[in-house]
Amino acid sequence: MALMDQSVVRNAVQIIASNGGQLTLSELLNILKNSISPLSTLNVDTLQEKLNAHPHLFELDEAGRGKHQTKVMLAFEVQICEQSRKCNGFPICKALHICKYFIQDKCRANHKCSFGHALDSSHNLAVLTELNLDQIDPRKLKDWIQQQHNRRSRPSRPPKICNFYNTAGGCDKGENCLFLHLCRYFVNRSCKFGSKCTRSHTIRSNRNSEILRENGIDLGCNQDQILDIISDVKHQRERQPLESLETIHSSHNQDRKNNMTPGTPFLISAKSDRINLQWKNVSGLCSDFEYQIQYKEIPDGRWAIYRSDISHDSSRVVVSGLKAHTQYSFRIRLIHVKDGQEYPFTTESNVFETTESPALGMRQLSTRIQSGNPEIYLLPTKEVDGTRNMDSKTRKLSIGSDRLCIQEKTIMLVGATGSGKITLIDGFANYMFGVNWEDDFRFTLLNLEREERERLQDQAVSQTEWITCYSIYPDMAAKLDYALHIVDTPGFGDTRGVQRDQEIIDQIRKLFLLPGDKGIACLDAVCFLVKAPDARLTPSQKYILEAILSLFGKDIEKNICTCITFADAQKPPVLASLEKFRLPHQNYFKFNNSALFANNVNKDELAHNFWKIGMNIFDSFFDQLDKMETKSLQMTKRGKISKTPCTICKD
Repeated sequence: MALMDQSVVRNAVQIIASNGGQLTLSELLNILKNSISPLSTLNVDTLQEKLNAHPHLFELDEAGRGKHQTKVMLAFEVQICEQSRKCNGFPICKALHICKYFIQDKCRANHKCSFGHALDSSHNLAVLTELNLDQIDPRKLKDWIQQQHNRRSRPSRPPKICNFYNTAGGCDKGENCLFLHLCRYFVNRSCKFGSKCTRSHTIRSNRNSEILRENGIDLGCNQDQILDIISDVKHQRERQPLESLETIHSSHNQDRKNNMTPGTPFLISAKSDRINLQWKNVSGLCSDFEYQIQYKEIPDGRWAIYRSDISHDSSRVVVSGLKAHTQYSFRIRLIHVKDGQEYPFTTESNVFETTESPALGMRQLSTRIQSGNPEIYLLPTKEVDGTRNMDSKTRKLSIGSDRLCIQEKTIMLVGATGSGKITLIDGFANYMFGVNWEDDFRFTLLNLEREERERLQDQAVSQTEWITCYSIYPDMAAKLDYALHIVDTPGFGDTRGVQRDQEIIDQIRKLFLLPGDKGIACLDAVCFLVKAPDARLTPSQKYILEAILSLFGKDIEKNICTCITFADAQKPPVLASLEKFRLPHQNYFKFNNSALFANNVNKDELAHNFWKIGMNIFDSFFDQLDKMETKSLQMTKRGKISKTPCTICKD
């Protein structure tokens, strides 16, 4: 019996997904009986019972149509990972690693797309197998996922009636029009011409049906129900007395009095700081309804509101900001935004647990250099053999192995002494190794030479004399699927003056001229660090920026990222300086790493918020880095670098 149940469930999922995501119970039964001989004796009652036993997979809607015409839909959604290059992979990540534009037939990169177009990759097959979708024709599977995406991304308001269609001239867009071609008086139940009207009263014409479907309108509803949804209910409500409000609301949900409670939320995936939930939403609602989701920590936590503004047509949410390795439960209810009415909560969900912080494993390999809260650990860097150059003071350190690494990206950080470069590098490290706010430790990446350590107390000079390339490989970094090389350059503009700035430029020049492993052949981003309050660039800053630009020429302009440190919510004054200087700064990121090493034992909401904002900025930075074209520094360009003069710019 168990094997039969498993066969019914698995095949039902595949059949429904292959047929657009929805079938009647009778249609599903016929396909199962005709295509799978062991199920030839299956009947409607047994099939319905088996499907109802798996509410996380199937959604059944009888809605007065009789048992055989009960609609059977899949209750889950296939998700596309938004950070496939940085997540931990299956089984922690249960979303597809695939280009979302490919799913929408909009990707222009074709086979060169770095996000991938293969539904049969090892990760995607593992995800699809768990969902019983691994045996479906990839084309049909893609179509079904595309339908889901269209439903999730549809506008929150009902579709509008085309104004041009209702004029004497008509609409000249025809089938390309995005709005409904219906008589506006028919929609408002006030058309005097009836069947003699020259404008359409056909709700289910091919184009109108397509628009309704894209906007999530259930075509199984009768004509009056659909008209109620797409008509101007807002104005109707304003014209109606308060005592009739209940009647108007019921026009949006045929079963409102019987059931205004969504399905109990169930787990899609869990990470160390977030849980992805899904639920069966209440159908037939208008945009005046929103979902509120609450959560509590198990066993002794109190219910807290996570969000109260989840769209009426949504059926999933990512609850972020959670503690690692902690149990939570959830509940959901509907709220009517206009009158404030609150509907019953769902039953409390099962207990779901976040995973351990991915940084814990790295902590075991690191060296504690400071006690307290948080504890500070020095990451275990290893010097790459044969890369040290004593003449130019350049070296390479690595974390992880390059044996299984195919892709790589290189960023170079350039900034004045005191611009926050060291803290930014530590921010990169904590982000890449998956440290969460609740963790009682933080990482530092900075590995100084002995003479550099001796100058730590002198804030007037740069702490770094050497150019160090930190290579971090994806076998160790939780959020990377490529090797990231961070080139840390000495801070310029210290008390040693212009001569030291010239030496730094010479160091950078030599690094890009060195052959083999000692040098650097490619560059993805040059990150200029500037402080947000700087309303005016110093001569030293101008010199370094001009010198770097002259080294690489116009080829590198699109790869310049401006990292604005010590930033707040206001527009940074330094932007005006950059505009005046004509430094390319289309790609700029506002960093504030004040919470990076902040005490997290006391409930300091301000520090916690700064942490979350900082991690979001790192997300944006790496998203932008993914889009940047790698610049290869071949011999022709190296010839230009070697001939670039070092001249001091005049203020």
